[in-house]
Amino acid sequence: MTANPTRPRPLFVLIGLCVATRLFMLGFWPENYDRFPVDVDGYWHIAGNIWAGNGYAVGPEPTPTAYRPPTYPLFLAGVRGLTGDRPVLALASQAALDAVTLIAIYFLAMVITGARPVAYLASFLWAVYLPEAASITRFWSEPLCALILTSALLVFMLARKQDKLWQYGVSGLMLGAAALTRPEFFLLPLMFAVLVLVKRGEGIGGRALRASLVLFGCVALLAPWILRNALVFDDFIPATTVGGFVFFVGNATLDEDNYLYHRGTAYGLIKLEGRAPQPLWINAQVSAQMPRSEMGLDRLYAKAAWRLIRDYPGRFIKLSCIRAVRLWLSVGFGRYPHWKSLFVAGINSGLLLLGFIGWLTARHRSEGKLTPLVVVLVYGTLVHMPIEALVRHVFPMIPTLVVLSALGVVAIHQSRAWPSVIGHGGPSTQP
Repeated sequence: MTANPTRPRPLFVLIGLCVATRLFMLGFWPENYDRFPVDVDGYWHIAGNIWAGNGYAVGPEPTPTAYRPPTYPLFLAGVRGLTGDRPVLALASQAALDAVTLIAIYFLAMVITGARPVAYLASFLWAVYLPEAASITRFWSEPLCALILTSALLVFMLARKQDKLWQYGVSGLMLGAAALTRPEFFLLPLMFAVLVLVKRGEGIGGRALRASLVLFGCVALLAPWILRNALVFDDFIPATTVGGFVFFVGNATLDEDNYLYHRGTAYGLIKLEGRAPQPLWINAQVSAQMPRSEMGLDRLYAKAAWRLIRDYPGRFIKLSCIRAVRLWLSVGFGRYPHWKSLFVAGINSGLLLLGFIGWLTARHRSEGKLTPLVVVLVYGTLVHMPIEALVRHVFPMIPTLVVLSALGVVAIHQSRAWPSVIGHGGPSTQP
C-alpha cells in the first residue's frame, strides 16, 4: 500500500509535538523565578562575554573562569549572535535542541531494534516528557547534553554494528563534547572503551585499536580546553573548577544530626563562611588574585568534603543511597514533597519500570545492543550518588531510558511477538 504523500510522516508529527510541548511549558508552566532566576548558573552571562569579545569570563570586569564547562556557553553565544540579547528567544531555541534529540532517539532505537514501532514510541515518550520540557525555562545545560550524549551513543552503536574505525573516533569526540557540557560524564568514554575491549568475536589487537580511537577522540576534543586552562590558571584543569564545590555542597550537612534534610547550595556556602572567600560565581567583587586562585578555592571545598566523609562514613553511605532516590524521583529531601516532585516521581517511576521490563525481555535477543544503554544509566546514577543530585541531572539520560521503556511497552502489549518485531527481518528502518 502506497503512503499518501500529502500526509505528514509520524516522525515529523512527533517533532512538532516535541517543540510545541516545550514552547507551551516555556509560556505557561508555573515557575518561581525569584528563587531560581533564568540565568541561575551564569551560562547566559558567560555567553554574553564571549560574544562581546571578552573571552570565557565572568564578572562586571570580565575575569577568566573555568567554573562552567564551555560547550553550553559557546552554544548560547552563537544563539546570542543570531538573536541579540533576547533571553526568551535563546530559551526557546532549546526546544529545537530537544527536537533534534528526538530524531537521534528515533535512529538510536532503529539501530538497536530495527523496529519502527519501538522507535516511534521512544520518540513519543521523549516528546511528551514534561519534566525535561520544563527545564528549558532556565539556562541549564541538560537539554544540550541530552542531544550530545544521545548522538554519541548512536554513533557508538553504529560503530559496533558497521565496524568502521572512524565511527569509533567520532563517538569519542562526541563523548568528549558531552563531558565538556556536563562534567559528570567525564569518565564515560573510559566505560565505552571497556565495552569495546570486552566485546567477543574479535582479536585483542583490533579491540585495543577501536578502544584507543574512542579515547583518542575524547582527548582530542578535551585538549584545547585543558590547554586554555593551563595557560590561564597555570594548573591542570580537565573539566571545571566547580567539582570540589559541588562535592562539598552535597555533603555539607554530614556533621549534623538532621543531615538527610537537604538545604542546597546557599547553606553549603554558609558552612564555609569565615574559612574561605566566597566563590567567584557568588562574589560580585572579584579579588585581585583571581582567577589563579579559582582552582585552589575548589580544592579547599573538596578537602572539606573529604574531611566530613572521613568523620561520618556511615552517614555518607546512607545519604548517597538517598541521593539516588532524589536523582530519579525528586523526593527524599527530608520534607513532604511538592506536587511537582510527586508528578516527576510518578513519571520517572513508570519509565524506570517499563525500562526494566524492556531490558529483561529483550536482553537475550539484543546481542549486546542494550548494554551501552544500561552502562549510561548505571554510570550516570552512580556518579551522582556521592555529590549533589537533582532530578534535572537525569535529563541527559532520559533518551537512553525511553528506548528501553518503549521496549517494555511493546513487551507488555505483544509479549509473544518479539521474534517478529526484533531481530528477525523486522520492519523497514526507513523513517
